[in-house]
Amino acid sequence: MVSQIKGIQLTLVKHRLRFTYLIVMFYVIHKIFDLHDKPFSFDNHLVGLIGFCVLLFGLLLRSWAAGIIIKNKKLTTSGPYAIWRHPLYLGSLFIAIGFCVIMNDWFLWVIILVLSIMIYLPKIKQEERKLNRLYPEEWKDYQDKTGMILTAKLSFNNVLDKWSFKLWLRNREYNPWIAVIIVLAVIEYWHTF
Repeated sequence: MVSQIKGIQLTLVKHRLRFTYLIVMFYVIHKIFDLHDKPFSFDNHLVGLIGFCVLLFGLLLRSWAAGIIIKNKKLTTSGPYAIWRHPLYLGSLFIAIGFCVIMNDWFLWVIILVLSIMIYLPKIKQEERKLNRLYPEEWKDYQDKTGMILTAKLSFNNVLDKWSFKLWLRNREYNPWIAVIIVLAVIEYWHTF
């Protein structure tokens, strides 16, 4: 039983982005058919606009990180990685929070919290072990300078490192943009009912 749960968790961790977007999209579609409850429209209400801004910040943070990181080749410590150890995951969290605000639904907050604990925290720990194994000296120094979510000693050295559209494409960062646009279009269409 324990090995089956571990297997399910490994599958969820491996396909975390697809799974998260599918859950959110399924939830949005489910809410469409619940005619008693409508979300905030991100262009008509202050709360919805705040949610959209949080979501956009998450997309931009992910894009910034994806245009800097060279996965499995070197330890990236510049750009957003000079401030946050995991800006891609942090960006995803901001996207999820943005949707929670736009949808104005407490149950979506619960879903995001559960997904974060079950999928993203284990993935972060797994990645940190891998980075420690691949770059033991660099990792220790980097870990001492940065926090998992926010750096204790903010240093803006190397924050404006060279961003690469080619890296952004190679890291397929267009996928979150496409997914978010689709979900926002569905929400906005739903709002017109």
